[in-house]
Amino acid sequence: MTDTLSPEVKSALSGITTDRFFTPEQFQQDIDYYRAQIITKALLDAELISLEEYHKMSELNAQSFSPFLVDIFPNTVDSTAVQR
Repeated sequence: MTDTLSPEVKSALSGITTDRFFTPEQFQQDIDYYRAQIITKALLDAELISLEEYHKMSELNAQSFSPFLVDIFPNTVDSTAVQR
C-alpha cells in the first residue's frame, strides 16, 4: 500500500507510529474540542469577543480537550477578513 503514496505523503507519515491508539475517550475529546471551537467561532462572528480573545480561547480549548487531531482541524478564522 505504501508503494502508491507520493513522496510528500511518505515524508509526512515518516515517524508516525501506532503507539498511541485513538480510543473512544480520545474521540470524545476531539468532538468536544470541535464543538468548543464552533461555539468560540460563533462568539467571534457575533462580535461578542475580539480576534485576540478568540485565539486565547482556542488555545484554552486545545489545552482543555487535548485533541488528538488538532493538527488537521481547520483554522476556522481568516484573520484578514476580521476587522475589529
